Amino acid sequence: MPCPLCRKLFKIPSDGLGGLQHHFFIQHLIDARNASSKATDEVACQVCLEESEGSSEEISTATVYCIDCRQKLCERCSRPHRRWAGGAHQLKPLGAELEQELTQLRGSYCDKHNDKQVELYC
Repeated sequence: MPCPLCRKLFKIPSDGLGGLQHHFFIQHLIDARNASSKATDEVACQVCLEESEGSSEEISTATVYCIDCRQKLCERCSRPHRRWAGGAHQLKPLGAELEQELTQLRGSYCDKHNDKQVELYC
């Protein structure tokens, strides 16, 4: 079938459409659209949620995101992150701007090599 972008003919892999090569540009567009249309609903603090383990204890609402730990945290759980012995973690307020920033960070890393940024020929 023809590629929708360049019109070059290609064969669909035997394992189906999931076997097609990842298209970073298209994925970035989809992620950006999702981030901009996502409502800033209340999100549970990931630490409080994990600590409660099914108890009836009230779970606080997350207000910040720790870039270093990759966790959404409430005010109480974020306090230690501001004063770690090795240096304070990067904390960002939750919101649409953060979602767009995280989308850009995630989109710049390779799917095959998680520790490397995407290169022209990976």
